[in-house]
Amino acid sequence: MKKLAFIVPYDEKTITDFTEHLEYFLQKYNKGTNWYKICFIKQKSNRPLNLGKIFNIGFSIYQDNFDYFCFHENDFIPISEECDYELVDEPTNGVNGVKQINFGEHQDISDFSDFELPYDEYYGGVILCNKKDFLKLNGFSNNYWGYGCYDKDFLNRMIVNDFPMITHIEKPLQKTFITLDGTKSFVKIPCDKKRLTHVTDKNFTLSLWFRVNDFPKYGSDTDTNRCEYFLFGRSGYHLGISITHDCKLKSTIWNNKRQPIKCETKIRTNIWYNVSVVVSSEKKYSKMFVNGKLVSESKVDGSLYKYGDSNYHIGVGNPTANSWRNFFKGDISEVGIWDECLDENEIKSIFDNGVVNKKGNFSITTPCGFWNFKSGYGNMTFDISGNNNHGYFSSIEFGKKFVKSSTERYLPYRSNGYYAYLTEDGKLKELFNYNLTQDKQIMKNKKVLANKLSNFEKSMRTDGLSTTQFRIIGRDNFKDNHEIIEVML
Repeated sequence: MKKLAFIVPYDEKTITDFTEHLEYFLQKYNKGTNWYKICFIKQKSNRPLNLGKIFNIGFSIYQDNFDYFCFHENDFIPISEECDYELVDEPTNGVNGVKQINFGEHQDISDFSDFELPYDEYYGGVILCNKKDFLKLNGFSNNYWGYGCYDKDFLNRMIVNDFPMITHIEKPLQKTFITLDGTKSFVKIPCDKKRLTHVTDKNFTLSLWFRVNDFPKYGSDTDTNRCEYFLFGRSGYHLGISITHDCKLKSTIWNNKRQPIKCETKIRTNIWYNVSVVVSSEKKYSKMFVNGKLVSESKVDGSLYKYGDSNYHIGVGNPTANSWRNFFKGDISEVGIWDECLDENEIKSIFDNGVVNKKGNFSITTPCGFWNFKSGYGNMTFDISGNNNHGYFSSIEFGKKFVKSSTERYLPYRSNGYYAYLTEDGKLKELFNYNLTQDKQIMKNKKVLANKLSNFEKSMRTDGLSTTQFRIIGRDNFKDNHEIIEVML
């Protein structure tokens, strides 16, 4: 019988629940208890947790007595039957989806449709690997302190060593866009059609592409006319999407009590983003998606504020108001509005393929209004939804550019297991927001990885299992079959 060693970072808060749950789950294999052992590595160091080094240490201690290993983060517990801990022929990630859940709530879950991966290349959480392959890969890197990137480094080790991967080629997207100067440029969309008038009354979706080169210089306490860059929405109690002076993308809607409901996420300059905002008065939520991924969600209390015949604007809050004008400075492309809540597959399709396909047909639900700035007359830009909600522009420049280039990505093979994430520390949320995160540990580790990629093969040889140094300072049995080992790094 092949023997399995679980290598797990020690956490006093979760160790008992984790162990008892995993022991119960492993009973399904009908092998008794002698075929596996859980080893908790307790890091003694003033620095943040180093998962890669902990996993290397556990392997070093147990490699002579076990046939294969599961490098298992202590926050993850298996909750679907598809979670598999059998011997693997090659390194395999066990996580097909994860969701933050309090311990005990997992017992009532049978629907895993809202369990997701933080990103397609995600390779953390649960990794199974046999002894031969782990030695070939030189284990994990020892250079990532804190959360993030140890899994991406390990995935790159597999790519360099020609382990099987799924090759995914991301298609390029070229868009016609408008450039707005931040002082007088905007597009006005008159609200003179009944359907457009009532779009934002109940359930609706807004979507567009944008790019900014800088952020507003002032906060609202200094200048209410220049504290935001307004992308798209309705004037009055400004409903829509904007960019704040503190580097955030923000969506704002108002309820019938004139209370704002906001979603926010950090962004950077000189990058094209796709943003979609989905609002449901019936289901009481407002959600913001960036590049096809959910990044923020807020609860909607009460019904939505009714705007009547208030106009829509692209690139300005209200060009004639005494306050909260907030002209946009940057580029905008493909603005759309729907009188329904698009689902997550449709939101992802907008990012992957655009709203309109190469044949000029809508690839998802037809919008109420859609302005791609490819056609018009005089100072008019046509609404190509067929609903004749044409816009009228002022001081606009036009351009055409690839907002997404063609890229080849290597995606790992994984088993179909679903896991609960037990810790409410915000780290999982930051991983779901990986490309936009401002988390200091993750950002620092992203820089470490970026520096290594220029000569990754050399880095893999000089940083890993073969260079892992540690000293055991304590070793205790835990629940008879398992062990806690304290190490000095």
